[in-house]
Amino acid sequence: YIFGLLFLSAILGVIVSITTNYFVNTVKWFFGLRNESTSIFQLNGFSFAPVLWLFLAVFILYYIRKWCDITRWHGPSDAVYASHRTDNELDLKRGLGSTFAALVSLCGGAPVGQYGPLVNFGASIASFFSQVTRIKLITPEILMSCGVAAAISAGFHAPIAGIIFAHEAILRHFSLRALLPIAVSSTISAAFGNWAFGGTPLFSLKVGAPELMPLLPALFISGFVFGAIALIYMKMIFWFSAIPTKHRFGYLPFALIAAAVTGGFGVFFPEILGLGVNVIFSFITEEFSLALILILLGLKIFLTSLCIGFGIFGGVFSPALFIGAASGQFMSNLLGQISLFAPSTVLAISGMAAVAACVVGAPLAVIMIILELTMSYEYAIAALVSTMVAVMVTNNFYGHSFFDKQLEQRGIDLSQG
Repeated sequence: YIFGLLFLSAILGVIVSITTNYFVNTVKWFFGLRNESTSIFQLNGFSFAPVLWLFLAVFILYYIRKWCDITRWHGPSDAVYASHRTDNELDLKRGLGSTFAALVSLCGGAPVGQYGPLVNFGASIASFFSQVTRIKLITPEILMSCGVAAAISAGFHAPIAGIIFAHEAILRHFSLRALLPIAVSSTISAAFGNWAFGGTPLFSLKVGAPELMPLLPALFISGFVFGAIALIYMKMIFWFSAIPTKHRFGYLPFALIAAAVTGGFGVFFPEILGLGVNVIFSFITEEFSLALILILLGLKIFLTSLCIGFGIFGGVFSPALFIGAASGQFMSNLLGQISLFAPSTVLAISGMAAVAACVVGAPLAVIMIILELTMSYEYAIAALVSTMVAVMVTNNFYGHSFFDKQLEQRGIDLSQG
């Protein structure tokens, strides 16, 4: 029994690790290709390449929807719901189609995320395993949690965070019976990815330990701001998502509008396109003017919400990291100007954790991601303070997470068990 459990979990971890690493590397390769193309498609000194790339992505997405018979994109909310149903089945064709659609969106430069689609891929593959093999060694919801943990582990190079995320966001309870297979899948995924693909974590941060006591007031105050910004971000996505349902013009017109608007802004502010990993790192390590921070923050919230709402599919987690880091840089700059805080990388990292935790509804997993990325206990504790305040704000005024709100709009209330 034990060896069968370990083998199944390990195989799933390897499959998800391979897919995740190829996904991430493909996005990076197209990022370089898009940058090279900016010098080719120019008019009056401005490159209109961002618009062309996004238009190309939209037409590919249109045909993906037709080929896979997708009426709505599938994401982490479907994995959460499936793990709490009695049939526990996910549609593999639509799940894989949605993951590929997210890859196309990101390669085209859409300001969306990669981790939500990869989480859904891990859960979809695990559900397919369960349906085909009918193995009784492990229940379907635990197997899906293994796939989700493997995706987070491979994506962030953070196996412990993957284990916690699977329990916190998917299973919604801690289970000793589930811990072994989830831990094996998450660990194997990270280890295999490091062995086969090498590379470094998303953010390879080398930071000194901050002194926590003087930071606590700023972290506490900033937590309310981070929670409010996360609230605006989630509400805007749902606001834009409601527009196509009211005006039934089909998929293509709305997606093309989103591509045109996003590409147009991307001509002048290329920082807001794609994942924005380099910009997030800059928010942490450098100082920006208040005006530039507000422009990038506002545009990222607006354009990510517009793209996801109008059908250019992708995740919400990576943009939340960008929005959180920008919010933290803003608070650091603002509090520094009124002499309440010495500029530091702490607020940028704390904002990144706080906004992401509010959106995905997994604060402990996000704090563990910060710990595994920075290898700093002090930074993790600092992020914990802001994160818990921010989560309190969004829980009281909105809900547990973006994914729970998606399910609620479909008439599914997970708070009832």
